[in-house]
Amino acid sequence: MKKALFFNYLLLSVFVLLLMNGCSKTAKIQPPPEYNGWKLPHGAAIRLGKGEAYDIAYSPDSTQLAVASGIGVWLYDAHTGAEISLIPVRNDSVRSVAFSPDGSTLACGSGEELSSERTKGTIWLCDTATGELKQILEGHNGVVNSVMFSPDGRTLASGSRDDTIQLWDVDTGFHIHTLEGHTGEVNSIAFSPDGRTLASGSWDKTVRLWDVDTRRLMETLEGYERSVNSVSFSPDGRMLACASEMVQLWDVATTEPKWTLEVGLHVWEVDDVAFSPDGRTLAGVCSGAVRLWDIATGGLKHTLERTGWVELIAYAPDGSMLAAASRYNGIQLWDVDTTQPNRTLEGHTASVESLAFSWDGETLASGGVTFQLWDVATARRRLIFEDGEMRHPVAFSPDGSTLASGGRENSIRLWDANTGQQTQILEGHTEYVECVAFSQDGKSVASGSRDNTIRCWDVTTGRLKFVLENLTEWVRSVAFSPDGRTLASAAGRDDTVRLWDAVTGEPKNTLEGHWNGVNSVAFSPDGSTLATGGWEEIRLWDAVTGKYLRTLKGHTGSIESVTFSPDGRTLASGSWDKKIWLWEVDTGRQRGILTGYMDGVNHLVFSPDGTVLASGGRDGTILLWTSILPH
Repeated sequence: MKKALFFNYLLLSVFVLLLMNGCSKTAKIQPPPEYNGWKLPHGAAIRLGKGEAYDIAYSPDSTQLAVASGIGVWLYDAHTGAEISLIPVRNDSVRSVAFSPDGSTLACGSGEELSSERTKGTIWLCDTATGELKQILEGHNGVVNSVMFSPDGRTLASGSRDDTIQLWDVDTGFHIHTLEGHTGEVNSIAFSPDGRTLASGSWDKTVRLWDVDTRRLMETLEGYERSVNSVSFSPDGRMLACASEMVQLWDVATTEPKWTLEVGLHVWEVDDVAFSPDGRTLAGVCSGAVRLWDIATGGLKHTLERTGWVELIAYAPDGSMLAAASRYNGIQLWDVDTTQPNRTLEGHTASVESLAFSWDGETLASGGVTFQLWDVATARRRLIFEDGEMRHPVAFSPDGSTLASGGRENSIRLWDANTGQQTQILEGHTEYVECVAFSQDGKSVASGSRDNTIRCWDVTTGRLKFVLENLTEWVRSVAFSPDGRTLASAAGRDDTVRLWDAVTGEPKNTLEGHWNGVNSVAFSPDGSTLATGGWEEIRLWDAVTGKYLRTLKGHTGSIESVTFSPDGRTLASGSWDKKIWLWEVDTGRQRGILTGYMDGVNHLVFSPDGTVLASGGRDGTILLWTSILPH
């Protein structure tokens, strides 16, 4: 009898454990898949995304592609597209990259903001095979926009936002000379194939040709109406291509214009140009599209389709491939012979502006220039929403079935979270939609816009419930109280937080005290406290009475996001000072600081069970942090 009771108890215990396990909706993060776990900041469990691509360069033997990104330099196998390594650069994103002629060294140009008025530009020389640092070249007072080795590999040139070009001895790291004369930041530099001439394109709407041996200005090429974004010598050195509001080919010997290439009526500017290795074709990026011109005739040969909004291009030295980097679609590798895409290197997208967890914590939505869904457990992208442009704010409905997004289209779109199909369009705003939020019962969605209005909609019918007009500034953040009775809003630079009746739209209270703007509002889970983030400080308020409670100080930049942990005991704040602070709500004391971002932090959100904090950065990545809350 006792044995039977024991086995019954054992079976019941197993059943209960299985039931508890089955009911648990907390996504358990598995060991990250290879590159998602490379060079992570201390305390971060996984990285989603690889950072925005700022520059690309092929190795001399065409076997590798280097991508300068928001978190360092990624090296790819140029044939398979496989990630080889990530070379991080301390303190800031990498804005420019170049291989030495022998392929052994990578030059990485970056910039670190030391204060609101001063930036230090740095060039890192790294071993391509090991990623180890060889030299640090310092001297620029601005971000290094462009780097290039001389053909003999002995000299490195760097162009910067400080309006200068610096020449460096590669072997010793010594500074050789500063080329001055530009009156705007230097966007692009290029050595001639014989190494005797250096060309530079600048924001001052000119191209300058410099004698490398004498370090003197030889010629200034003028006539542009906009910034000169890119310069490139032909392989024989006879022509120089320049990209501005047009693509112009210059005869280097006579410094006379040879061709002005047709770019189209609706092209605002040309971002990049590159000659094919055989010198027969010039590729250019015209308002996001890649066009190929015949050098002999100046005629358009081909336009590459399905490229997204491209900003950077590079030919493989062997002439087989053309790489095109997009802020939306990663980096596409095109077969030059067939003019067809060969493969795409995914993960390189621009700033992550907004994040939202599904109710079960298994899915994370991210909004920015792309709108994506991520599987939290596997760190894999589940879905990307292709329709529309610049999906800035995103929000999950409480039951996880619906996603809301806003952005440049001046509307709110509702999506089926499982299929990615659009279900409704809520129209009425006349400017960019900055923020969206669902009520706790999922029946209402509120939106704030740059048109200085807040609109509240019935999710089921799509009917507008009320509109709050004539606000003094555009609306940066909105949040419903947990009981659904109050709507809080932060109206940008008017330094106020407003509380509204979420049913009628009538004003309830105005909270004053911030200076230089309010960017984020969040209610505590029990609805008793409201947190507001502004310039360098967070304020806590009694959400019912509007009484000021305390100020949390520590950040040294604009605080873009505040969010409470599910138990209400911890407040997390993210700032453009690149840091995430964790605060004890009851006392206002600091619990910890999370560091490792190379650029500002835009948005934070806790998973429903509080085990994961997700952060979205200006560098184009999402970090998932675990084990950061007290037990």
